[in-house]
Amino acid sequence: VLVCPEGFMQYEDYCFLWNNNNGQGRTQMDSTAYCNTLVATLPYPIGDFHYWQKMIQDVTSDIDWDGDAWSGATLQSDEGWIWLDGTQVQNNAWNDGEPNGNGSCSRFEGSSGILYDSVCSDTQPTLCQ
Repeated sequence: VLVCPEGFMQYEDYCFLWNNNNGQGRTQMDSTAYCNTLVATLPYPIGDFHYWQKMIQDVTSDIDWDGDAWSGATLQSDEGWIWLDGTQVQNNAWNDGEPNGNGSCSRFEGSSGILYDSVCSDTQPTLCQ
C-alpha cells in the first residue's frame, strides 16, 4: 500500500506535491533541488506514459491549474530526450511540432500532460513526485 509523505497528494500509484513558489516559479535546476529536499523528483512516468499523463491531468485539475510545470525529461547530448530513470521520452509525449529546439529542459501542460521543450532558466511552477 502506497503511503505518501506529509503534504503530498496521492493519485493511485503516485504521490505529488505542488508548489508555485508564491507565484514566482522556479528554474528547472531550482525545481529539481526543491524536490530533492523532499526526497522526491520532478515528475516522470514509471511504466505506462498514458497512465502517468492521466495522473498529471487529475492533479492539475484538482488544484485548478491549467498552466505549465517542469517535467523530469531533459535533452542529453549523447542520448536525446530521456526521463530521469534513463528511459527515452516517447514520441507521443510531445505536443505537435515539439521538441522544436527551444531548450534542453521540458515542461508539461497541466490540462493535457503533453510536453514542450523549454529553456532551463525559464521559471515554472514545481510539481514533485
